[in-house]
Amino acid sequence: MVMPQTDILFVALSFNTIPTMGIFDFLRSNKQKSYDPMNMSVLDLDEGFIFDYDLKSWTVKNRAVYDWGGNCFTHEYKISDGDNTYYLSVEQDDGTTVEISSPLSLAEIDENVPKYIDKNEKAPFQITYNGNEYRLVEETPGYYQKSKNADWDEFISWRYESRQSKYFIEISQWDEFEFEASIGFEVKESKISNILPR
Repeated sequence: MVMPQTDILFVALSFNTIPTMGIFDFLRSNKQKSYDPMNMSVLDLDEGFIFDYDLKSWTVKNRAVYDWGGNCFTHEYKISDGDNTYYLSVEQDDGTTVEISSPLSLAEIDENVPKYIDKNEKAPFQITYNGNEYRLVEETPGYYQKSKNADWDEFISWRYESRQSKYFIEISQWDEFEFEASIGFEVKESKISNILPR
């Protein structure tokens, strides 16, 4: 698996911590899990789990949660094979969506994106990365919990997709002057195999 070599850009001052939207729904869904070792899936992943992907074994280093409201959550796992570190996101809605991403420097897209958002109170409709054009397809506010006992941070995310590339780009704003970006792609759930609990 080859991902673009990038660094994350932090332009920021502080976090918001507003634990309101959907939190009680999340607590109800975050009860102690029981596992069927003969029928493990990506929906069972948690810290310390091991799984196979792309002919390598990966370990889940930590788990974070995005709360989009309406009882819709994305679970994000920081994963490592010992040499590389990525983020595996799992969301269950009308089906199970699995994505792998890594941090991307805003300077590689357009370092003026934060200024554009501040001036226009919206994200640009189109961005360019590695010669490919990406168009805005979704704007979503939400809340993020870095770990099980952490506060919830409010943010807004913009998702861009391209007809010229399998990758998507997401830009998130966490505070007035705090932005970060990531680049990723969707993978088939079946590609995540041999899941073993800690």
